[in-house]
Amino acid sequence: MEPCQLLLGFHKHFLNMPNRINNRFINASLKYNGSTDDTTIAGTWGGATWVSMTWTCWVRFSSLNTGDQAAIISSTSTNFMHLQTAVLAGTGSIAIYHNAGTALLTGIPQRQIYGGWHHIAVTAKSGEQRLYIDGVLFSSDNDTFANITTATALRFGEGFSGGRNMPGLLTSVACYKAADTTGALSQAQVLQDMTAGPSTNVSSTLYGYWPHTNGTGATLTDTVTGNNGTITGATWNLDTPSCARPLVKPRGSGSVFFNGTTQYGQTPSVTFGINQMTVAMWVKPQGVSGVLMESSVDFNSRDAFIIAGLSGANKFHGSVHNAGIGYSANNSSPVGAFQDWHRVVLVWDGTLSSAESKFYIDGRLAQETTLDANLTASLANNALYFAARGGVSSFYRGYIGASLIHASKLWTATEVFSDYIHDTQPSATVLGKWDFTDGAGATVTDSSGNGYHITLSNSPTWSTDVPLKARTAA
Repeated sequence: MEPCQLLLGFHKHFLNMPNRINNRFINASLKYNGSTDDTTIAGTWGGATWVSMTWTCWVRFSSLNTGDQAAIISSTSTNFMHLQTAVLAGTGSIAIYHNAGTALLTGIPQRQIYGGWHHIAVTAKSGEQRLYIDGVLFSSDNDTFANITTATALRFGEGFSGGRNMPGLLTSVACYKAADTTGALSQAQVLQDMTAGPSTNVSSTLYGYWPHTNGTGATLTDTVTGNNGTITGATWNLDTPSCARPLVKPRGSGSVFFNGTTQYGQTPSVTFGINQMTVAMWVKPQGVSGVLMESSVDFNSRDAFIIAGLSGANKFHGSVHNAGIGYSANNSSPVGAFQDWHRVVLVWDGTLSSAESKFYIDGRLAQETTLDANLTASLANNALYFAARGGVSSFYRGYIGASLIHASKLWTATEVFSDYIHDTQPSATVLGKWDFTDGAGATVTDSSGNGYHITLSNSPTWSTDVPLKARTAA
């Protein structure tokens, strides 16, 4: 039994003994039954002065919603915002309504956050909308707009048309907003909100904060603007994030920065002999299109694969080529936060009657394509090139971090998602694995034991800039 479960039987006056998360105090939470409970928040939300905003909160789902989605914070009509979870990964959306349309972020998969406390943050400004789970970027969009549309009331724990009720606990809700772009928190500010609590120290744009310190009664106090909530049905609870606090930690210790003009990496000739594989990379583009990884000097005339960045369109590209048949090509949709860290995964099955490749960005399927015939020929043996085509063209500017190739292994959508969020990979034959932990010198070690070490040419720079991953600690 968790320590906070033991507290549940104590007298309510123990609400005055707060639980501490670093420098932040959370006294209590509200538990919603998933069918009728909600908290209605007064005030007018959105409008001409809402050029940017951020919402943060802590949630803990006690059961899985049986409908299509479950709302955490939402308007009850098609305006302002619907911050909600999806029953299945890859279904449903978080909607941010603005004067030019609707920005859509992939809905939070309930099974991913079920059972433990998790910090959720949604940021929105023109050209960039982001969802963070436990401080880690989960999804993004890039709609352009002038302002967020207006809602006359919000509800916690209930959503669109008075449905989509949330089954679980909610606490420490905050809203930041501004008439310029500063209301959209950076990732560093999201992490500060998560670990130290919402405050004007995080951002001077703090507009509303519901710390859930009331402990009793039917009122949820907004300690900043006075937009208090009226609680209907939801019950006060002593279970708070101090029982199981999500944290973030680095994925590895290093990466390599390539200048986009002369620098690249190259392995010895790789013995492929496969027509099934998964290729995964961490990349952080810095504005120039180019090859991220390619298994050929000349992709168009070889049985090879390529992963590239298309920065002009804020997209990624992954494809497999058979010289006698053609391409199995995939392009991602535009990625809103293109210059942040992204996990790109190419899954290729050349054994099917219609050869199939799937391309994932940040744990989500970006595109799936097939050819009319299977790619019976295995990949040609050749050196792998990083950050350039054959070391002579299509140079990439940006960071490359932990990368791997699984031979004869097709990652499932669940395995791709787990790799992105938790940095856990399925068991498989590893053809090459580059952790970028060397930290200095002209070699990136291949830890697979196959000896496909990357030789760095023209002195690309080692860096400690790495992506983050979520972890849960008691």
